[in-house]
Amino acid sequence: MDDVYNSVAVSIAVTSPDLTAEQAEHVREIGRDFAFEMAAKYTKGQREHGGNLWDLTEDQLLDQAIDEAIDQVVYLVTIRRKRRVAGLRS
Repeated sequence: MDDVYNSVAVSIAVTSPDLTAEQAEHVREIGRDFAFEMAAKYTKGQREHGGNLWDLTEDQLLDQAIDEAIDQVVYLVTIRRKRRVAGLRS
């Protein structure tokens, strides 16, 4: 897995007159974290499923994306409920 992490580009150039230096650094940190997480998830998917993602049909990709979106909502609603039970607001 280290090879995957090392091969991910983590140098993200952020230049915008609309961002402070602190905000630009925040964007870079998010980009680096995302790059690492995405590479790990992609590698895990390859290990579990094999094949090439780009070989799936558009319908297959859409079905997979919808399944992932459903999972995400389930996780988010569960977190919200757990926070409410713990007395935290969300």
